[in-house]
Amino acid sequence: MYDKAEALQRTIQRSLFSQSQLAGHSTEMLLLSIKLQAAVITNLTKLLSNIREALGADPKYLELTGSDINHQNLQWEIRKDSLLYFEGRVYVPDANDLRLQVLQLKHDHILAGYPGQSKTYQLICQDFY
Repeated sequence: MYDKAEALQRTIQRSLFSQSQLAGHSTEMLLLSIKLQAAVITNLTKLLSNIREALGADPKYLELTGSDINHQNLQWEIRKDSLLYFEGRVYVPDANDLRLQVLQLKHDHILAGYPGQSKTYQLICQDFY
């Protein structure tokens, strides 16, 4: 009985891929990872640029820049990157399709898997307001 169990365990632990297959695959995955990171950074950079452009006509931005933002409301701040932040998250004005772009960035990201509505909302709220 012990010999059958040991043989079964060896069968279960048998490797599915050879070392050469794994080595080649890991190199491909590294290159893919670099390409994905570059694509995400490009999308995020473009999105932040679009947000920055839209802020000039946003009523909330105009209201806050017309006042002394640092003394009146500690939740809001304009940082050196010229973006408006609410409690440390990037404020997304309701202009063009910026909010849809944020949704797509967080929902469609390859590393997000297939998040549901709640998970997507949580991902958005980590960085954006």
